[in-house]
Amino acid sequence: MAEYTQRVEIMECDYFYQLPPKQLLEHCLSLTLLDIRRAGCGPEAILERLNAVWMISHMRYTQTAPIWHDDLLTYRSAPLCTERGRYRQHVDILRDGEKLVDFDTAYIPVHREARHILRLSQLEPMWTVPVPACDAPPLLSLRPDCGFVPCGSDTVRLSDCDKNHHMTSGAYLSLVCNALDFWAGETPRFMRFMQVDFSSEVRPGTQLAFSRGEADGLCYVRGSKPDGKAAFTAACVF
Repeated sequence: MAEYTQRVEIMECDYFYQLPPKQLLEHCLSLTLLDIRRAGCGPEAILERLNAVWMISHMRYTQTAPIWHDDLLTYRSAPLCTERGRYRQHVDILRDGEKLVDFDTAYIPVHREARHILRLSQLEPMWTVPVPACDAPPLLSLRPDCGFVPCGSDTVRLSDCDKNHHMTSGAYLSLVCNALDFWAGETPRFMRFMQVDFSSEVRPGTQLAFSRGEADGLCYVRGSKPDGKAAFTAACVF
């Protein structure tokens, strides 16, 4: 297990001076990519040898208390494991020894041009450490059983995108929060649970239509492209 320490900067924080979902995700991804790079399959290595990039198919976390600016956080990342044709990594976030966040993400290697998912066996020769099968319960896709109603739209900007020319995973989370009016009102609140299933890439200039619904104590958001294809599905509790 790797351990990192990072202080929350005030300019990372949201309307209420808390660390928002987007930044929490980006902190965890930055640190887990350090683990992946040290293990031989960093973004540069898979691009050079396999013409591939890392993408995220799922993200899920639970949070028990707000995280404020100037908090000193400890991130403990578990070793990578394999699950259902993808790689999965878990991160615990602690403050003063108390665990605040359980974070899970699923990575998939995708061919840069053909955009198909690579078989994990293609990466096996590159790993410098064994990558075992996961022994934790699987990270399942969302299956909302509720009615959805429209709740706005937004256009993806170049500033929302990365060098792979599609929207960053953190930008998806901000769109979800805005669609749910997460920052509305004057009372601070934090995201107690969030899962996002990333269904398809979204390129700059794409207009996404949002719809929302509720079931079993969860708030759901769907983002759809102009052709009706799903971009993401999210579930939240706050």
